Amino acid sequence: MKHTLLQVTSVLFFAFSSSVFAKLGGNQPVVPVGGNGVLTVPVHRKPTLPGDPGADKRQVDTDLLNPLYGLSYFVDLDIGTPGQPVVVVLDTGSSELWVNPTCSSALSTSQAAWCNQNHVYDSAKSSSVDDQKESGTLSYGQGSVTGEYLEDVVSVNGVQVPNTIFLDASKTAGMAAGVWGVCFGAALNGQEGNIEYYGLLDLMYRDGIIKSRAFSLDLMNVDTEEGAIIFGGIDTMRYIGTLEKMPIIPGADSPDGVNRYWIYMTSFGVTRNGTSTTLSAKSSEQAVYLDSGSTISYLPTSIVTNLISYFPEAVSLGNGLWQVPCTLRSEVGTIDFGFGTTIIRVSFFEAIWQPDPTQPQCLFGIGASDSSFVLGDTMLRGAFVVYDQDNANILLAPAANCGSNVVAIGSGPDAVPSLTGQCTATPTASSSTSSTQSSTSTSSSTSSSSTESCTASSVVPASPLKPTSSSTPISLPIFNIYEPSTPSSALSSPANIYSLQPITTPAQAPMTITVISILTTTLETTTVSMTSTVTVATTTTKTTVIVTATGTCDAVC
Repeated sequence: MKHTLLQVTSVLFFAFSSSVFAKLGGNQPVVPVGGNGVLTVPVHRKPTLPGDPGADKRQVDTDLLNPLYGLSYFVDLDIGTPGQPVVVVLDTGSSELWVNPTCSSALSTSQAAWCNQNHVYDSAKSSSVDDQKESGTLSYGQGSVTGEYLEDVVSVNGVQVPNTIFLDASKTAGMAAGVWGVCFGAALNGQEGNIEYYGLLDLMYRDGIIKSRAFSLDLMNVDTEEGAIIFGGIDTMRYIGTLEKMPIIPGADSPDGVNRYWIYMTSFGVTRNGTSTTLSAKSSEQAVYLDSGSTISYLPTSIVTNLISYFPEAVSLGNGLWQVPCTLRSEVGTIDFGFGTTIIRVSFFEAIWQPDPTQPQCLFGIGASDSSFVLGDTMLRGAFVVYDQDNANILLAPAANCGSNVVAIGSGPDAVPSLTGQCTATPTASSSTSSTQSSTSTSSSTSSSSTESCTASSVVPASPLKPTSSSTPISLPIFNIYEPSTPSSALSSPANIYSLQPITTPAQAPMTITVISILTTTLETTTVSMTSTVTVATTTTKTTVIVTATGTCDAVC
């Protein structure tokens, strides 16, 4: 009954969106013509700098530039004539574009120093600027922005979008970078007292750059420097399987009454030590919104408390967050987010954040909240997500990376192509358990998980292979991350020795071992016994590697 009603309200929501869009100043949207209708924009991952350790980050609905724990994802824009480069945070949790933070008001001296390294937009140097004679204020949890609305040309990866309205900040607090909000336009999600105007996504559609107000987001994994936001398109070589369509919950029916990218998460669980446990099932589906500006994901306290019980090494920080040993990142396991028939499995390596590489303690990537429920970067790195504003849908699938094949999103009710991802999966088996928030029950049934045959943006657990005949070709994933046996002071030597201790060990089976250095993606291959060591010919100072193995099993695997 809930979903039937939701489909009706989604249609009404779309009609409301179109009518508000049409009533705003300027020309009405036109049907795009010419071009391929796709604009791909690189998204750069950068670590944010340490801030005040006493700051409270529970206001995660606006968790931008997380000063304590996180990564942020940035986009390069050019504003004005001639173009002036600016760097802004890409944020699916807000709807407005603003620039020029007050660096001296950042949360720490290190953030202020980083802020001062970035370019500033100077309206006096632009011949195309138009002052809107309107002021505005934006609030971001512990940060705020006040300024004047201007209209100017904004170039997105070389494509000019004229008549773009944005806030030129005159005063900010607790912010070290500007923000590009790609949620619903200000007419739907603007803050009280601010002017209504076309958002940058609306203008791309109006000007025919894209065929509908839809885009896909691929953040890639935590050790990849660059992902992409694809306006008007999807990349079929960046996901596995089919895109699961989830209706966006209309703002009036959402937990906070705001038009965001709210959807229902239908299950949530954890896989550890080869056992999958469901912590919440479809009968208790949870409304969550997708926010690339939030480093951490936040779920109801009851669910997170149950999750943390599977991590006895976790220590509460007293603010809804938990500290865990960084060694947990190298353990095989996943946090499992369910949407309909699709499960997004995020490896511990992706879900646990190490704010300081020199320290042994990390932050668990799922926090507890009693008010704001958000899936931030700790979940989004494991998913390829399509945000279809025109049809009020979110589509998502497990993320992968086996190349690139960008396909345009069309227009109308079936605008997003129903294309199966080109990255393939190798099934593995694991035991399965289920539980509720108050109790846990064990089942002897099995369930499937998978890992991509191409390079994946998340790692899922492997399980022992069944006995096979001699010389049977196999592909054996080994999902531990291994420390070098040499001390860090010796990492400048030409060769570093990494000990192999695979989760699944064939009995003396000769294998081809591929070692990938995460930061440098240096690739070296050598054939060794599974009980031997691997010499990695690299001078990288990175202290971890990911190991995979393929070859022939000459014994019982």
